[in-house]
Amino acid sequence: MPTASSTPRPAPVVTVGSAPMQRETLSEQVSRRLMEWMADEGLQPGDRLPTELQLAASFGVSRPVVREALRALAALSILEISTGKPARVRPFSPDLVSVFLHWGMSLRAISSVDVHEFRKGVESESAALAASRLTPDVVHELREIVVQMRTHADDFEKFGELDLRLHLAIAAASGNALLHFVMASLRQPIADLIETGLHRMQARGDSAKVMVDDHVAVVEAICSGDPDAARAAAARASGRALDGFRKPTDK
Repeated sequence: MPTASSTPRPAPVVTVGSAPMQRETLSEQVSRRLMEWMADEGLQPGDRLPTELQLAASFGVSRPVVREALRALAALSILEISTGKPARVRPFSPDLVSVFLHWGMSLRAISSVDVHEFRKGVESESAALAASRLTPDVVHELREIVVQMRTHADDFEKFGELDLRLHLAIAAASGNALLHFVMASLRQPIADLIETGLHRMQARGDSAKVMVDDHVAVVEAICSGDPDAARAAAARASGRALDGFRKPTDK
């Protein structure tokens, strides 16, 4: 299979089967069958697809229909398209889900409480897995982050950056690709929630120091290599944050 750095070879013919196309959804069917073909062929990021002309011939449709199908897959961040060149497979990225979640929160279709409740389960399991798959590098990284959080407890902007960094580091340390992907997808919504929470604390005259102990407890439970303790500590920390957003005065 050709890659971005390999010598081009003739594009393969796409076998689409004998099921008839429904004219009112041609581009949608082409998109779906093209994804199935890419999966069957094992295409990887950077691999090139056949040209629009070749795809049109293989699917028995017009080039405009193929172009519309490719654009739909590009909008989903599955393909990268450019004028005059065959489409390429894009690297797998959480960006699309992140945009979807951020937009959902902007429209209030997804509430802050919804995100916190979802995070509680994801982060608790991430912490447990991180504890069970502990490495010296993870111990060093997590402890270094909470040390910096304590140092910058009165710098709300810096503290917020470190808070987000810790959540993502724990997800990465879980060794579970899906948990890591989900947390990466939640990066912007989580950052927004952290910023909102810190601004409210600052308005009340509180210090972020009250949050440090919760984060230290999570990190130390992970670094002890005890999955149950790590899960419980993460659940307590997430639950405390969730309670803050459930208070009537915080709505």
